[in-house]
Amino acid sequence: LACEGCGYQRDVTENHRHLSLDVGRNCESTELGLRKYFAPEVLELKCEKCGHNSAKRTAELERLPRALLLHFKRFIVDYSPDYTQIVYTKDQA
Repeated sequence: LACEGCGYQRDVTENHRHLSLDVGRNCESTELGLRKYFAPEVLELKCEKCGHNSAKRTAELERLPRALLLHFKRFIVDYSPDYTQIVYTKDQA
């Protein structure tokens, strides 16, 4: 994470053996799913140093695992405005 106000950086290392990728209507290939997964993302977080309210999160692989599982998220979640009903449908794209 990198604060967009003062530039303070906080690094977190996590071990991943699988990646959940969006695939379907908005993402038509595995390559695009991987690009989207590793694209920088702006989050609303309060900085520990300056109090600024936004930070940029990036993800990268330090080294490749011997085996990597790709989970394709192919379902569309649709819910009512009051969140009382949730419907999952398979993306036919």
